[in-house]
Amino acid sequence: MDAIATAALEYDAGQIQSPECMVVPFGIGGAMLSMPATAHDIGIHKLVTVQPANKERQLPTIHGTVTVCDTETGKPICLLDGPEVTGRRTAAVTMLAIRTFLKQAPREILLIGTDVQARHHVQALYVQKGALYEQAMPARSSSLTCRSKESTYSERTT
Repeated sequence: MDAIATAALEYDAGQIQSPECMVVPFGIGGAMLSMPATAHDIGIHKLVTVQPANKERQLPTIHGTVTVCDTETGKPICLLDGPEVTGRRTAAVTMLAIRTFLKQAPREILLIGTDVQARHHVQALYVQKGALYEQAMPARSSSLTCRSKESTYSERTT
């Protein structure tokens, strides 16, 4: 969370360059997204493909990588899974917003859905609060749960 806050301040100060996302057609009905960014010490390129037809194939609709390069040498120093980075970053931004804009931590937080973003938010909330309790609506067959600091985060299907 602190790294996200620092990056936001550096971006606001013009120390991080991040042009708009480039989107090009990819296959039938799909898209390829290119998202570069540079700071004084690293350059990052997130390359993502979106293929809506993959849902019918029982494959993820989004695939991607994040390549981190040293700005001095240009050498790639890290390769990360794009959707995982997106999920964790989005949840971290939510946690930062809660910390920054609320005078005290909320007692309750509503998450709608049980898919990828919900899972990352539950994990982040668990790390921040140490205890989460689920009250699920039976509209979907899968749910997420975290019971207490002593228990481990888990997913379950009913």
